[in-house]
Amino acid sequence: MALVGACRGATDEPDPSGTTPSPTSSTGLTATTGDTATPGTTDTCADSPATWETVGEPTLRTWCTPCHSENLAVDQRQGAPEGVDFDTYELTLPWVQRIVARTVDQVDMPPAGGVTQAERDALAAWVACGAPGTPTPVDPDPCAAPEWLAGTTSAGALACWAAGADVGLHIGGDLTLDADADLSCICAIDGDLVAENATDADLPLLHTVGGAVRVVGSDVGRLVAPRLEQVDHIEIDGAPQLVELDLANVRAASEVLLRSAPQLDSVLLEELASVSGSVHLEGLDAADPVSLPRLATTGGDYVVRNAPSAELLIGTHTVTSIGGDLVLEGLDSLEHIDDFSEVLSIGGDLIVRDTGTVTLHGFHRLLTIAGSVVIEDNAALERAHGLPDLQAVGGDFVAQRNASFTDWEALAFLVDVGGDFVIHDHPRLQSMPRFQALTTVQGDFTFTQNALIPSIDAQAIVDRITVGGTVTIADNRPP
Repeated sequence: MALVGACRGATDEPDPSGTTPSPTSSTGLTATTGDTATPGTTDTCADSPATWETVGEPTLRTWCTPCHSENLAVDQRQGAPEGVDFDTYELTLPWVQRIVARTVDQVDMPPAGGVTQAERDALAAWVACGAPGTPTPVDPDPCAAPEWLAGTTSAGALACWAAGADVGLHIGGDLTLDADADLSCICAIDGDLVAENATDADLPLLHTVGGAVRVVGSDVGRLVAPRLEQVDHIEIDGAPQLVELDLANVRAASEVLLRSAPQLDSVLLEELASVSGSVHLEGLDAADPVSLPRLATTGGDYVVRNAPSAELLIGTHTVTSIGGDLVLEGLDSLEHIDDFSEVLSIGGDLIVRDTGTVTLHGFHRLLTIAGSVVIEDNAALERAHGLPDLQAVGGDFVAQRNASFTDWEALAFLVDVGGDFVIHDHPRLQSMPRFQALTTVQGDFTFTQNALIPSIDAQAIVDRITVGGTVTIADNRPP
């Protein structure tokens, strides 16, 4: 238990005896104070007004739940152990003996003091009489046995208010959001959820969509489904008025397309772990952050494009496999690309284009890229230490028009480039990457307009490798 602003160092532990007091009548009680049991008296407890409602809850809410609450993040608990929470009667009961031990016997909780002796005595008396109280009522789950509504329907035809607060609906086909309506009773949709003329869609109980969540060319401004876990795919393409999107509980999907939502200020797909197809996040002018903190695999592309406000890409450290292209493009505010360190394979291209990144690090475990590597038009890029163990590129290797680029400390293990090899137009590049292991460029070799590096350095690489196409080395620093 802990005082507001002074609960750091709380060390509540489970009662070592393993006993948990339970609410009882006022007869036949065994009173407990700390770890010492003493006989209770029927008369004393029968006359006591102390209950959870009169003593336990108000005292703990004042002095303890500012740190001991299940609603607090770890960094907000000021050292209070996770799982030791006193928000409700049920959560508190297993800890009442330890609460008394720490607040009455040892008197070291809350750490900063402040609790009056009368409050401590009342808390001890309440526990001594069995910690009586009324269990927190459990609201019925409307989705436990929802009514079945066959076929396709529209929001305008629904009447959730008429169904009653404890009755949910399971829609057997599509649900079309043709108008703003009460959607609070919708539990599951076997078909698609399609936004048309609605401007506000709030689905607090929806947990399953068998088809797509589809918003295409709609003026919907708010689409909120915080409990939605299962959906086949998400398609939001052309939503100029969309300002709030809550699909944070979706676990998996076959496709995620979020495109042309210029007013959406954040993309939070907090639980999304796998996508069998592609993830395309594009045309998100206001979005920051772009957060996919659990995403591990995509069977297709992983594209974040034209999100000029995004300073953070959250979740890049969890990705292990990308089946298609990885594209980071049009990210003006993204100053660092320094992760993707668990990615083992990229089945398509790696493209970093037109970003605000100053440093390109990461990709530390990536050995092969089936497609091309393209790093171009990143005006602020100064250093690239990424791709340290890359061995093979199936397509082209292109680095060009990175105006501030000075230093590349990587690519020592690159052996084979299946297409063209291009290093072009770097006015500040100070030294040629050594490419010690490079043996084969199956296409053209181009090294041009790198003003600080003599052409002879590039020629030295060409002289010891096999080039399948044309060699062009020109307009670099004269000898």
